[in-house]
Amino acid sequence: MNIMNKHLQHILEILQQENPTVDQKKAALKSLKEADKELEVTAFKLDRTEKVKHTTAVLLEETIAELEQKRIAVEAQNRELEIETALERVRSRSMAMQKSDELKEVIKIVYQQLRYLKINPDHAGFVVDYTPGGDWHFWIADEQDIPSKITHPNFESVWANQFNDAREKGADLFTTHLNFEEKNKFYNELLSLSLIH
Repeated sequence: MNIMNKHLQHILEILQQENPTVDQKKAALKSLKEADKELEVTAFKLDRTEKVKHTTAVLLEETIAELEQKRIAVEAQNRELEIETALERVRSRSMAMQKSDELKEVIKIVYQQLRYLKINPDHAGFVVDYTPGGDWHFWIADEQDIPSKITHPNFESVWANQFNDAREKGADLFTTHLNFEEKNKFYNELLSLSLIH
């Protein structure tokens, strides 16, 4: 910029003279051409700098996107490892079981591993020795450490109907969604009929 200012200053000095000589006019023209070249070089450098900045910004965005994809993949892989670890804990305790009373320990492990996986159920339970229309036998675990083995007579409920349907279809899992009133009705009936061991 200082060189360009020097050329422009020289041109200005010549133009301020009343009758510039031919040599001065030639010198002014030469200075004008030099200033024009320097402007072109500066414009080229600025353009190149802008292109580099744009390319860098695009590469940075792509890198951030790739890193985000890798972060998501790592989180998914970590989640899979957490699930596999939880399943292995349940598997280990189940395989070590010698008597049916040890279902108390197995369901506690299941409940703890669900909590470990941040599923946060109110409780977990096994239904055992079930015959359609017969008594229900549960092994249960929860945060309050309620009695582990509960028996209650069969009664009509949304949950019992869904359990029976799932059992008939050979399903490994089913879910019951109850609103607040339905849930309270179900548990009031369940607890009023339950025999705690």
